[in-house]
Amino acid sequence: MPMPVRDLIPAVNVVATDTAAVQPTEVGSAFRKAGLKMLKACDEKLWVDRLSAERKAAIRKWTTLVSEEPLAWEVAVQHFCQGAMVYASGGLSDSIKDTLAAKASNTLHARANPLFRFVKFCNDHGIKAWPIREAAVYDFLNSDTNFAPTFPRSLIISIVFAHHLLGLKGDVDRIATGRTKGLSHSWFLKKKRLVQKPPLSVDQVALLERIVIDENRGNQDRMAAGFFAFTTYCRARYSDALSVSGLRLDITLREGGAHGWLEADASRTKTSTSLEKRTRFLPMSVPVRSVSGLDWTRAWLQLRREANLEAEEGRPLLPAPNDGGGWANVPLSATSAAIWLKSLLQGSTGPDVALLGTHSMKCTLLSWTAKFGLDAAVRRALGYHTSQADRSVNIYARDSMAAPLRELQRVIDAIRDKEFMPDETRSGFFRNGDARNVGAGNVEEHIESSSESSCDEEDNDQAADEVAIDKVAGSWQGNKATPWTSITAAYFRHCTSRCIHVLMDEGGSDFCCGRRITTAYVRLGKRPDFLHPICSTCERVINR
Repeated sequence: MPMPVRDLIPAVNVVATDTAAVQPTEVGSAFRKAGLKMLKACDEKLWVDRLSAERKAAIRKWTTLVSEEPLAWEVAVQHFCQGAMVYASGGLSDSIKDTLAAKASNTLHARANPLFRFVKFCNDHGIKAWPIREAAVYDFLNSDTNFAPTFPRSLIISIVFAHHLLGLKGDVDRIATGRTKGLSHSWFLKKKRLVQKPPLSVDQVALLERIVIDENRGNQDRMAAGFFAFTTYCRARYSDALSVSGLRLDITLREGGAHGWLEADASRTKTSTSLEKRTRFLPMSVPVRSVSGLDWTRAWLQLRREANLEAEEGRPLLPAPNDGGGWANVPLSATSAAIWLKSLLQGSTGPDVALLGTHSMKCTLLSWTAKFGLDAAVRRALGYHTSQADRSVNIYARDSMAAPLRELQRVIDAIRDKEFMPDETRSGFFRNGDARNVGAGNVEEHIESSSESSCDEEDNDQAADEVAIDKVAGSWQGNKATPWTSITAAYFRHCTSRCIHVLMDEGGSDFCCGRRITTAYVRLGKRPDFLHPICSTCERVINR
């Protein structure tokens, strides 16, 4: 008779942290100490609704660009041809929406924004933007010495994107290969040197595990620590971990202890670059035997059950916390999650917490396995990178991750047994000098990689993008039921996220969403014509 899961993992003694500093009744203490106001009037709009609003704004942008000169775009020619007028239903925006259906909303925004600045330049100088002309693009890039170093390259990428997907006509080949491309390269070389986020140390990962089982910590901190530990052990990007829609334990008793995995399914991931991949779940696995040896996975799952936070599609795995201990229906931004992670790791041994970010979790175990000396193909598999050539091999294998995961467990066991110390310098990685005698490991399968890069986002002068969009795209009020022109209010924009917030009372200090006005916000001279991105909580409050 199978043993219940609760009987497979030996009980552990709860290790309390500083109980004088953190009381059992305190909610989200680390999040509060990080200087983040709990979302008192948190956005209760479903995550899928927010994603839908982002999509609508992106389609509106591209429809505006095409409408400048429809005959210069193949998508418009196809829509307005005689056959389409007779048989097709819907407007031009529907044709554009269907054409761009395979692309992520964030990608559509990023590709459209540089083109708006080009259109504004052309309109200001009495030039037709479409069909695209190499001379016009070259003159535009020479017209300003204050472009962000990455902007010219982004513009060329956007032009090629528009050509291949929407059929933008003109000198696309000349722009992508001639003097304009060379000019973009000279701009790009002015970019600051890339500084990657450091991986977490062993002590920092173990601290997250201890927080999860520490009943003297607030439940929100414990829940967040479990999510960060989960993301770290399954080598996932923050956005990928948010989309996990199923969690289950696979544990057996072997060699005097519990062995196994916390299995998960992610529905939306960055590596889902094909239609076939987007119709499948990406399986993720977290080892139960961790570097601390504590039973944090079962404690985290119990916390989630008590909070009624079942992992399901359309619901983020780490929702934004509400004041009082509850949870919203939308995720934390990556910036807020990074601040919470840093606050939890204060006082730990390892890299300066100020240098950490959400991408630190993705690279931690991949860095450990590289230092340990695992084969590059194994590490690519652990990072969820595959090649087209191995697609059939992986499909028929049914479990192509079995061997790489066994190798990962070998690395974690070596760390817990103090045989491998990844936080030391190269000369001190191994207690016995090398890894050849640390466990056993025969790699059965090799998986090649051709994934897209996961480097940090490029810098961009967003304020200039917003001015151009406001002028070219015209009025856009999102999902507002009544016209914004009928509302007397002050508008503020966050300096980093660029999200627009609304202040109804000139003498007040809080936005409609409950957030307090700080130096992180700049007041706008007028209401933007193109209200995006608008704080959906402010929008919901005003819409009542």
